[in-house]
Amino acid sequence: GTLVSLKNGMFGGDENLAEVVLEDGIERIEGSVFRDCSSLRSVSIPDSVTELGEGLFYGCTALEAVPLSAGIRRLQYKMFIDDPESLAMLEIPAGVEEIRRYALAGIRTVVVPENARYVSYLGTACRKILPPDDTGTLQTQLTLERIIYEETAEQWALLTAGLDPNDPVRTVPVLFRGSVPENE
Repeated sequence: GTLVSLKNGMFGGDENLAEVVLEDGIERIEGSVFRDCSSLRSVSIPDSVTELGEGLFYGCTALEAVPLSAGIRRLQYKMFIDDPESLAMLEIPAGVEEIRRYALAGIRTVVVPENARYVSYLGTACRKILPPDDTGTLQTQLTLERIIYEETAEQWALLTAGLDPNDPVRTVPVLFRGSVPENE
């Protein structure tokens, strides 16, 4: 039969795994499939994938590129936890409707498509968990440094109009691709 799912922890801890190209037809990648693959630089996810599991790239500190499938609807809890400092930018597919807490921890730049439905989630999704303070209280830090929005500043203003005035997303610089003429 055809492989339609990568099982939980399938490649977990493989320190020699550097690049993965998944074939079309895979529909689900379960949690922690690539956990602690510290040499993993890139993963190509086909558009047939509609589900990604929690902690998928936990401990993958060498990641440089992860083009996500257009079919994905939710970015799961702690997808990129452990600060993939080499992953400079992540383009979020247009079909994503929800981004779970800490899903994009360590990601510094996200590309947000037109009519994104999850902007209110970015403030918690792009936070990394720090060691507890002296009182044992959990600490987090916003890792998001820049948002690239596919449309104009006017459309961004409409999209973010309902955000809380103290939402951390409001402090992040936004670049607008929709303001740049096509021939530039």
